Amino acid sequence: MHNRVKILRKSLELSQAAFGERLGVSRDVINNIENARVELKELMIKSLCSLFSVNEHWLRSGEGSMLVESDDSLFTAFSEKYGLTQTEQNVARYCLQLTSTQRTEILKHVLNIAEIIKPTNLSNEHSSTEIVSNTITQELSNYKQELEAEQRAQLVCENSDLKKNGTK
Repeated sequence: MHNRVKILRKSLELSQAAFGERLGVSRDVINNIENARVELKELMIKSLCSLFSVNEHWLRSGEGSMLVESDDSLFTAFSEKYGLTQTEQNVARYCLQLTSTQRTEILKHVLNIAEIIKPTNLSNEHSSTEIVSNTITQELSNYKQELEAEQRAQLVCENSDLKKNGTK
């Protein structure tokens, strides 16, 4: 049984410290169990089976599959794989408890809401973009006119200075 605890821990890819922490014991306790220095107590067996969805028959005898595939263990594995937050897990569990008809109705409502929002957002974003673009275009045009006016004024001044200097 001690070797199977080690096999379980390694299959979960947990260090002795992390494994022990999940069970509420120290790394040393896990090390002693895995090296057969202490006997597994009934409470530890029950905790291992409950916490990690371990097949108790496998843990005691080595026969059968290591894990019991329950809905909860599958959901936990799914949640860990995709890094779901507690809120996301709660929403997923809620949705999974709904009937197929209820999920279909919710999806229909969500799609209807998306359709209602989509044109509004696009037209608002589009008109906002157009306003910004038109404003920039107008400011550039004004600035160009100012620069051209300054250049004409400068040319007039230079020509005026040349005429004054040329007539002297």
